Amino acid sequence: MTTDVFKKITGHDPYPHQIKTYEALARGESVILCAPTGSGKSEAVFVPFVELRGRTLPNSMIYSLPMRALVNSLEERFKGYGTSLDVKAQHGKRAESVLFDADCIVATLDQVITSYVCAPLSLGVRHGNIPAGAVASSFHVFDEVHTFEPLLGLQSSLILAERMKNMAIPFAIMSATLPAGFISSLSERLGARSIDAEEHTIPARAKRVVTLRENLNEQLSSDRVLNLHNDHNGRTIVVCNTVGRAIDLYLALKDRVTPKPILIHSRYFDDDRAEKEVHIKRLFGRESKEKALLITTQVIEVGMDISCDLLVSELAPVDALIQRAGRCARWGGKGEIIVFGISCHAPYEQALINKTKTVVEKNKDQRLTWDLEKEMVNEVLEETFAEFAKPEAGARAMMYLSKAAFEGKPATAEKAVRDALSVEISIHDNPKLLGNRVLWLPRCKVHPGTLKQFFINGKPKLWRIEQDRNVMDDYHPQVEVILVKYANDIHPNGFYVIHSGYASYHPEEGLVLGKRGAPAEPVEPKDGLKDSYSKEIPHETWKLHALRTVDAFEKYILPGEDFVYSRLASCLPIEKEWLLSLIRLVLLLHDLGKLTEEWQKKIGAEGEFLAHSGNLANIKLPPHATVSAYVLRDYLRKKWDQVIGDAAFFAIAHHHSVRAAKVPRYNLCKRWAEEINSILSERTGIRLEQEEFRKLETQDSPTTLSNHIPAFEKEKTYNLYAILSRALRLSDRRATTQESEIG
Repeated sequence: MTTDVFKKITGHDPYPHQIKTYEALARGESVILCAPTGSGKSEAVFVPFVELRGRTLPNSMIYSLPMRALVNSLEERFKGYGTSLDVKAQHGKRAESVLFDADCIVATLDQVITSYVCAPLSLGVRHGNIPAGAVASSFHVFDEVHTFEPLLGLQSSLILAERMKNMAIPFAIMSATLPAGFISSLSERLGARSIDAEEHTIPARAKRVVTLRENLNEQLSSDRVLNLHNDHNGRTIVVCNTVGRAIDLYLALKDRVTPKPILIHSRYFDDDRAEKEVHIKRLFGRESKEKALLITTQVIEVGMDISCDLLVSELAPVDALIQRAGRCARWGGKGEIIVFGISCHAPYEQALINKTKTVVEKNKDQRLTWDLEKEMVNEVLEETFAEFAKPEAGARAMMYLSKAAFEGKPATAEKAVRDALSVEISIHDNPKLLGNRVLWLPRCKVHPGTLKQFFINGKPKLWRIEQDRNVMDDYHPQVEVILVKYANDIHPNGFYVIHSGYASYHPEEGLVLGKRGAPAEPVEPKDGLKDSYSKEIPHETWKLHALRTVDAFEKYILPGEDFVYSRLASCLPIEKEWLLSLIRLVLLLHDLGKLTEEWQKKIGAEGEFLAHSGNLANIKLPPHATVSAYVLRDYLRKKWDQVIGDAAFFAIAHHHSVRAAKVPRYNLCKRWAEEINSILSERTGIRLEQEEFRKLETQDSPTTLSNHIPAFEKEKTYNLYAILSRALRLSDRRATTQESEIG
């Protein structure tokens, strides 16, 4: 049966490691898959997800990768199988599923981790708990994990995997170059099944004969590359360790090689890069026989489905070398990889370079088989990775995750993924005139030190863009445009706009500081979160909106999340129906704070209590979400317990803006209890006794909620909060935009 499923979707019979992965996931087990490049690791998890979603797997899959190019390539591949799944890419330049609401989201790891802590990179922080709920409840695949920073991105992935384990939701961790001891330790710690591919079962690998050569006493030069390329008279890929080395080599060869060599690295804009990738795939693709020379960097180590006859590489850590070698004779046949020496170990650690040099010298002139690759990886990386497998290795990542969840700063969340620092820059003469559209300006990334130095020397007019620093109301996102006065006001991961008198951008040159240019134009995101309150909203009573919210949940959310709610209930542990009763109560009472004299007067209610009336963009209403939570907190804790009650409390408080905490003075309307009980008893069988709330019916002065968000360390409360928040906010949005019907 498994063979038939694979053949139906991919058109090919599965390899043994793909069958084992399918069978493990079908049993509800998690998987750690180690397989060589070109062995169908992605299909090993995609096919089971297509067939098992809603049964032994959640209905949504989040596939995390280290690079945007990989995301683009895999998203295209998954779509090419023609399944009924909604497959979307999610990264900084293709934010196609900011709410993580597609069936299959292929994303960069930073998008996933920052979203989990309610500080997403591609969405206003006020909406952060919507994607957080998806991350807390999906089938996760972490691929190419050897490329994740060991003490940051890798550890953040393991923290998330461990939380999935605790909810009995399967996950998959995959790589071609992880040490055996590390895999064994992870398997035991995470309760995951370890699966190792066998080379002889993969036809392309079995027929592949790649010989490892070394020339470590010599450094790469243009003359040497030219001679090697001409001698082989085929397709050659040269991999340098830095962008600067690649550019220098390209400039030295571009007029000496026919056809002209191609250069690709990490510093291209998306359209230019996409055009280059199409050209590279044509010349180095499966069907190509043309002579060609590609000069590149680490960007081709993972994800680019290309092959060459000769691969020339600077010395790099063993896992990087093996990934590079994966672009040689990728579909079988003969190939050769030649490793040259280097004068400087950067950007890699000297110890790893030294160990790799030893194993390359030891195995020179050998056929580079999968078994030899694993031996080399174990010899170089085993001792180092033994420390990374220990739970305490995640302390630094956990610190950043906790801090980011509390502060709501994407920059802090990003530190849990990588150490690399950057700032985003755009060009405009008066960004204040753009209002919220300033967030749509196209951006380039540079090192913050570069911008600081330019600010000191060039004295440009520069603005810092801040979003939702101080949430004052429930409906209107806040964007601040702040003039930068001092270099110390320039911080990593920030967004800055330079006056066009001091900077230019051209598709060929890119961003040039110190050269007069033209303002950039805002580009509306193709798939962003639209503000559902920016347009006219029909007149709607409070009771009708509450019922519509529950109806939207029953119709649109619950059918797809039944698997997750079952696992969540078992984890808490409570009966599933008791969990669903909680969710329905939260949905019905999320707008209790609108049943105040102040709110109803402001919206112009006469007679019936209102939830919406007219264009809210023109009315500044007092906060109501925090009032709802403030009134219900003690009741929720008493009715359930503190773990569950706090999660529901924060979900209600944050159903318009994460970390909202200010509670205005208020007076509940006289008939508030009568209004809510009329629908509570109908939909949940629960009735609130007004006497329990007497002390909370009036708040004479403004106050503040004691905490801004559940502590990230309190795993059960945090995950339940994220899942409840997502259900509430998506249901509320559907109800508000009249996309549901009361059944």
